[in-house]
Amino acid sequence: MTQETIQMLFDYNPETGVMRRKVSVSSRAQRGYAVGCENTAGYLVVRYSGKLQYVHRLVWLHVYGVWPVAEIDHIDGNRRNNKLCNLREVTRSQNLHNKEVSSGVYWSHRDKVWVATIQVAGVKKYLGQHKVKKVAELLYRVEKLKQLP
Repeated sequence: MTQETIQMLFDYNPETGVMRRKVSVSSRAQRGYAVGCENTAGYLVVRYSGKLQYVHRLVWLHVYGVWPVAEIDHIDGNRRNNKLCNLREVTRSQNLHNKEVSSGVYWSHRDKVWVATIQVAGVKKYLGQHKVKKVAELLYRVEKLKQLP
């Protein structure tokens, strides 16, 4: 799979993140149609040469001309958002820092608030609490970003 082949088969708009077919391959995959069906993990995938491929990895090849060596991270956590500004190549460890917030925020039944915590180097750190879940999630995300190299 090369950049030239991908560019012959697909158009990509970096502002919208949408990849479209340049060639019709079946009645369900017509020229001009956006590619990608959501898999069970929430990523967009497309069948290419008999194998399912992640659309975000094809985008990377389409734009940069190389297959990603490491993982491609969706910066905003939205696995369907394939805008170029939302994709970055990262190590596995870096990608794990951007996983969903749920592991760092929980509901305290006793205090009736959302509590944010984070584990750094095996030590659990209290980040704060709030009545609004989104605020507690923000506390967690800010601390997560501080942990990135």
